[in-house]
Amino acid sequence: MKISLRQRLSYRQAKYTLVIVVLLGLIASSVQIAFDWRRESSSLSQRVDEFVKPLESSALQAAYELDEVLALRVVEGLNQIEPLYSVVLQDELGHVIAERSRSPETVFGEDLVAWLGERSRQFHFPLVLSNGVKVGDLRVSVDTVVLYRDFFDRSWRLLVFGVLRNILMGIILLGLYYVMVTKPLIQL
Repeated sequence: MKISLRQRLSYRQAKYTLVIVVLLGLIASSVQIAFDWRRESSSLSQRVDEFVKPLESSALQAAYELDEVLALRVVEGLNQIEPLYSVVLQDELGHVIAERSRSPETVFGEDLVAWLGERSRQFHFPLVLSNGVKVGDLRVSVDTVVLYRDFFDRSWRLLVFGVLRNILMGIILLGLYYVMVTKPLIQL
């Protein structure tokens, strides 16, 4: 008596196993992505600090001396950094010494970032002399989508390869169930 493939025990076991393995894989990948997102979000300020800190002393000098040429060089230099799309250098009274801005890039994932949090963030760096006197402020607006680009790449690869791995595992289990369970039962 010939049993159709869909009626075989090995097929049903492999089908249920494949569904369970794929679901567990997606859940595990989602948890890993959530932890990675949390880590990326918490390191955002640190990454912006790494962009700004090298030019902070020049910004401090430009604000202290009200040097518009130096201030413009600082602002233009910071505005060349891809995630920083708006930079403003102000004196201690809030008057703008130099300012540069451009439109944030339109990139894949911006809707997702807007849904998960902020599309852009503003950071404020007070410019304070060593004796504690505030001489100005440096304000930067950051395109978070650009900073999260690596996160999106990692997440996409994790999901795609995780599903492919689980499907391959299901196919291997189908073969094992057939060889170890169904074939010996048929031979009885």
